Amino acid sequence: MEAVAAINEDTEKQREGNDERMKLELSRCLSELEECLREVLSDVLEVEMKAAFGDIWKDIILIKPPWTTLQGVLRCFDKHRIAVSGLVPRKMNKTLSHLIHFFRSGQSVDSCSTSAILQEAKTFVGAFWKSSKLVPQAVTTLEKLYNTLQPRHDVFLEEESVPGDVTVKDDDDFEGKPPVPARVAPQEVCSMFENICSHMFQKSSDVFKGLGFDSHTMQTATPVGGTAPPPKDTIACLQKLSSVVSQLLQAFSSFFCLSPNPNEVRNLLSVIYSVKVVDENVRLTAEDLLHCFTQPQYRLKLRVGSSQLMELKKALDCCAQTLGQHTSFTP
Repeated sequence: MEAVAAINEDTEKQREGNDERMKLELSRCLSELEECLREVLSDVLEVEMKAAFGDIWKDIILIKPPWTTLQGVLRCFDKHRIAVSGLVPRKMNKTLSHLIHFFRSGQSVDSCSTSAILQEAKTFVGAFWKSSKLVPQAVTTLEKLYNTLQPRHDVFLEEESVPGDVTVKDDDDFEGKPPVPARVAPQEVCSMFENICSHMFQKSSDVFKGLGFDSHTMQTATPVGGTAPPPKDTIACLQKLSSVVSQLLQAFSSFFCLSPNPNEVRNLLSVIYSVKVVDENVRLTAEDLLHCFTQPQYRLKLRVGSSQLMELKKALDCCAQTLGQHTSFTP
């Protein structure tokens, strides 16, 4: 009996230790989340206000920069979402309200509510990829924070195991059977997809900068055909980006059908590896893609990402046209 009591006491201490670690992890994630949003949304707000009001934007804005708190930035977004055309899409108004409520001083939060707001924040920030070059990295950071808060099932399984219970494995589990490759979880597949999109946005932003193209106004900063022609390697990168985005969009469209085309799924797998963003140690398969993007919640994310890639494709084509390439690039 004393042995059982000692085991129970150790288990309780372990649980308390795990709870404390989870609280510290949540506190760290909240701090990083707030700083990430403050930085990227401050940049978006300044760009949009300047575009709308020019030099007098500081006289009009509710709270003058620099914005040292996220609450201040969100208040400005809320105040000027109507005054500044396109600053906050209508469908994002609800998300903005959720963010304001979540970060209100004294608001009680937990891992579940934080995970939910991270998903909303990621979509909200992603909608402004044209306005700020900070968006791709911010989206990646938000995704990492979301993954950090997800429960580690192996830990809980260990805690729930009963002392004294022994699981006997068949010898066949160790001999004569080839190892079965572990399936990549849908959440991880979706994260890979988001990283690829972020990578495409960042690369495109670098190309636009190198060519003097403003993806917000869809115009070049300097007249095309000047004394300094665009670098050939930058133009080649523009062509490659447009080609890859086209292939991604074509492959993604297959998942919106009731029966995805197996060839398109395999093509998507090839494109994913060609972008060289996916960890080479992760053995992603066509079955993993189907298992992920045939689920409603992940298919919805795919639709949002595809819409953003369509906007990116338009910007790439417009950039090509300003350089005298009057036909859109095709893969």
